[in-house]
Amino acid sequence: MSTLEQSLAAMLGSAELDACLSVDDRPLPVAAPAEEAQLLELLALARRDHLTVIPIGSGAGLELLRPDARPDFLLSTRHLSGILAHEPGDGTLAARAGTPLGELARRAADGGQHLSPRLRHAPSATLGGVLAAGRAGPDRLRWGPARHQVLGTRMALSDGTVAASGGRLVKNVAGYDLHRLHCGSRGTLGIILEACLRLHPAPEASSRSAVTFAKREEALEAAAHLRDGPLRPWALLLEESTATTVDGDHARPWTLHLELGGVEEVHRAELDWAREALAARAGQECPPATGENLDRWADGRAARLTVTCRPSKLRAVCPLLSSLVPGPQIILPAMAQVHILGEGPPPTAAEGHSLALRLAPQGARITGHKRAGEAGADWAQRLRQALDPSGVFADTGAAP
Repeated sequence: MSTLEQSLAAMLGSAELDACLSVDDRPLPVAAPAEEAQLLELLALARRDHLTVIPIGSGAGLELLRPDARPDFLLSTRHLSGILAHEPGDGTLAARAGTPLGELARRAADGGQHLSPRLRHAPSATLGGVLAAGRAGPDRLRWGPARHQVLGTRMALSDGTVAASGGRLVKNVAGYDLHRLHCGSRGTLGIILEACLRLHPAPEASSRSAVTFAKREEALEAAAHLRDGPLRPWALLLEESTATTVDGDHARPWTLHLELGGVEEVHRAELDWAREALAARAGQECPPATGENLDRWADGRAARLTVTCRPSKLRAVCPLLSSLVPGPQIILPAMAQVHILGEGPPPTAAEGHSLALRLAPQGARITGHKRAGEAGADWAQRLRQALDPSGVFADTGAAP
């Protein structure tokens, strides 16, 4: 046991010092405090000994982190769990950061409500981890990103201060919305201790449909037709298959996944219109689907690479990506976002820089890739220096 691990064990007890987890192929000890006071003591230790820390929840998204320098240990909030308040009448749900998102979704469903983001394929993901990572489920198209669901938070800053922002009311004005700033920061600004989320009405009726197209262009045109139609989809996603066509030309078929939901009468009208529109374009019926792949791929966690662009550039960016990066694509057309799947690690910093230069003329950017002189980069750096002047929190690759 290293000197650092001995210090952590002495502070927390060996039961709260977990086995090492790997970040960028480097094993790091995991400190999982059972009390908020212990977490603040760990931050004090980091300041005193000039250590750098990566805050995590359950560790479900560690493979997404690419820290610029070697951190010293991971600080997990997974033991700081529990629902604090649920007000179905107000449409709010408050919980501690280590509470599994699946537990919160079940509590919301018991009250006839829906919790966003929906991450059915990440049952162990914690509330704090999901918010800090800025993860989104397939329902982002209907309800917006995770930061739009946050009404308020309590956060531990690097100097040991516990700050609060927002509150537990949907209509609430309480100064600058610092709570939304922490969403997507990947733990570089502070540690989320608690959060209160807004809830949405659960749909009276819902459906999932899937239809296959031979070519990407056909699938993109069908998706554009749906977006311009009289629909308010919960989710819309295009999935490139790994299979080849019958004639063996290696052109992969594409599946369009559509999820609808809402009041019974409205849902029926939307579903009838969508099925008729898709059948006319695909030349086949639009059957019901389980939506398994819709849930699996929507948040991009399995992606080697994620690229965003302007919606008008999507049809040019997708084939360009196919020529530059091998692997099936997952396209979220309404958000002009492309996930690249496949085996192998994400691109190295040098590879990412080269790829970013090729994509730049199309106005596309790689998620998490930092470009010199990028708008907001200087502001983001000054913000980090203001909230974490001691450099306690490791730079985990959060984009500005």
